[in-house]
Amino acid sequence: MANLAGAPTRIALKHDFAPSDAGLMRGSRRERNLAPVVADGLRRLALRHSTPVSNVLLALFKLLLHRATRQEDMCLGMIFANRNHPEIEGLNRLFRECPADPHPGHG
Repeated sequence: MANLAGAPTRIALKHDFAPSDAGLMRGSRRERNLAPVVADGLRRLALRHSTPVSNVLLALFKLLLHRATRQEDMCLGMIFANRNHPEIEGLNRLFRECPADPHPGHG
């Protein structure tokens, strides 16, 4: 976590209520089906860059947040399920210890 020292703790989204300092993270879930042409495009983009579709979606979400806030620095992450295989435990630790790159692929 030392790699994240000084990183922003909030994203400056406009909202209709005051943010709570209590640390409550209430969210919601909405499911939408993508049109097959969109899903295929996302898969092709992921293949072209040798990355999972989840990384493409995370990058698109970061772009959306940047456009909404104009905030340059933000820390985003994903939770991964089913990563309980002993052979990849070292990889999980490796990624937790990697420094955050606020602008991956730019430099």
